[in-house]
Amino acid sequence: MISWIQKNLQGHFRYVFLVLLAATIIMFVFTIGNQGWGSGGDSRKQYVQSFFDLDLGKPADQARLIGDAAMSVRLQAGYDLFHGAQLQQYALRRYALIHIASTLGLPPPDVNEVAAHIAGMGLFAGQDGKFDEKRYNEFRDSLRTNPGAGEGDINRVIVDDMRARSAETLLAGPGYALSGDVKRQLVRADTEWTIGLATVDFAGFAPEIPVTDALLEAFLQKNPAAYEIPAMARVACVEFKAADFAAEV
Repeated sequence: MISWIQKNLQGHFRYVFLVLLAATIIMFVFTIGNQGWGSGGDSRKQYVQSFFDLDLGKPADQARLIGDAAMSVRLQAGYDLFHGAQLQQYALRRYALIHIASTLGLPPPDVNEVAAHIAGMGLFAGQDGKFDEKRYNEFRDSLRTNPGAGEGDINRVIVDDMRARSAETLLAGPGYALSGDVKRQLVRADTEWTIGLATVDFAGFAPEIPVTDALLEAFLQKNPAAYEIPAMARVACVEFKAADFAAEV
């Protein structure tokens, strides 16, 4: 059997080699085709982390989310109040409120409202806690040489903060109330309360309460549990002082 296989393999080695070569080429082509060919065949999957209209899987959207939140905190507090997880939580909550404001169609603040809001920011407060125009102008001058953030970016952050605060005020206000709760509240509002006064002359209060053995016995029979003595341990001892008997021992 072995000699027959060896004989036929040697006699048809060329054809066997060609078949194996063709099979290898076909497998290679299919493998490369599944993985992609050239620069357009990247098989790595891009996972989308949607957060409203942002994709947190993209570095640009992450930078916008965290950058705006950090600037918002610095403007309001006057310094970098949040870091790490706290800043991330604030950024997500802030952007969610902005999205709610857009969904509800809340209008942007006008120029006077923005000016009043800027006057109350911690970054522009002086030593006395009031708005310092000098610090405000110095901050605006620094934006001209800041490649990371311009005056338009700061204005967008301020307006978004005000719109987020408006949405938060609406959410914190009265929500859906049951009809029973409304009726109960109306009844309380329409109820009239009167105050009744009673006076007692303690100096003339001297009631006579008769106490007889018959009344005491009847009261004891009605309330026996109040006068039951629980089980207790009693110990008696006799003390002999050694000094009193030392001479007799």
